Amino acid sequence: MEAKAGVREHKLNILDREQASITGITKVISLEEEQICVITDKGKITIKGVNLHAGKLDVGSGVLEFTGQVDSVVYTECKTAGQKAAGAFGRLFK
Repeated sequence: MEAKAGVREHKLNILDREQASITGITKVISLEEEQICVITDKGKITIKGVNLHAGKLDVGSGVLEFTGQVDSVVYTECKTAGQKAAGAFGRLFK
């Protein structure tokens, strides 16, 4: 697979729901014991579980490794400020 210019590829690996790594991270939103939220060029990833602990975090290279029980992984689209504003104005002027 080829990455588009300026877009980082990312990879999510989970081993036995107990060890995981994510590459291609551009921003870490939260690292908590029950939830990890990160931003990639492909959207936001929210991982929910129990006893989630970061083992390695290198935002410069976009790598996060963690352990714990992974219960769910959800991808959502990240909206820019312009998209949010357009949505609000769109509702006002319908």
